[in-house]
Amino acid sequence: MDFDITSLPSWTVAVIATLTAVSIGLMVEPASYFWVKYSRNHLKSILKEFKKISYDLPALEFWLKIWGLSIGCALFLGIVSMKPLLGINVAFILFVIPKQVLIRLLHKRNITLKEQLIGAISMMSNTIKTGMSLEQTFDAAGNELKAPLGDEFRRISYECARGRVFDRVLNDSKSRIQFQEYSIFVTALTTNKQRGGDVTVTLQEIKKSLSENRRLDRKLEADTSSGKMTTNILAATPAAFLALSALMNPAGTGLMFSTLAGQFILLTATIITYAGYIWAQKITGLEF
Repeated sequence: MDFDITSLPSWTVAVIATLTAVSIGLMVEPASYFWVKYSRNHLKSILKEFKKISYDLPALEFWLKIWGLSIGCALFLGIVSMKPLLGINVAFILFVIPKQVLIRLLHKRNITLKEQLIGAISMMSNTIKTGMSLEQTFDAAGNELKAPLGDEFRRISYECARGRVFDRVLNDSKSRIQFQEYSIFVTALTTNKQRGGDVTVTLQEIKKSLSENRRLDRKLEADTSSGKMTTNILAATPAAFLALSALMNPAGTGLMFSTLAGQFILLTATIITYAGYIWAQKITGLEF
């Protein structure tokens, strides 16, 4: 008697397919190596931006492998369940999600750096008024600040304590954190150190300039927030309609997943929705 896998319950087929995909993924190390290499190249632009602000994504290679394994499982399940287009649809969604997550994480990280730098300048200015040197203010501010800027300030203080030249330490820091506002801050401090003058006045001028830039950023965010909200709602609308249709007409909606024509419609809708979402991102200025 011939064995027909389609006669098994759907959950059994899913478990078998997943375990097989995991086993193959663990055994084929070269495939994992090439996937990590490809995925790094695919995310090259966004990873470069993270590198500019001296932020290493934790366990990046591990998550890249999990990402590739998830996509592979989706494709494998689609083939085994005789629904290849549905598998491609799920794999496509899994393929595009990580970059969007990283873009938003980078955007949030940049905002955090700006806010921390303005607060740090205020602390440094107040500390200098108590009689501390400029080098000592980095240690005081670093102990008050959280990551990421707090870590960098503590590193500057540590290197200065070891006897390194202050200007070189700041220039090295500027190379590690290639952030426009931070570069302005470091350049102003090194110039003040070389030419002399009241450092508190310099810090206040820097703070005034950065605060104004941050105010304009907030205004821009407020002006584009409605557009971004509309973009997110429009992107979620097809999935919401599909869920509503499943509640109202489960049998008819099921044809979208069980028939080849329905799967093709789902895949086409997913691609069009994603293309529109990316286009809207570029208009609202969220894309890096």
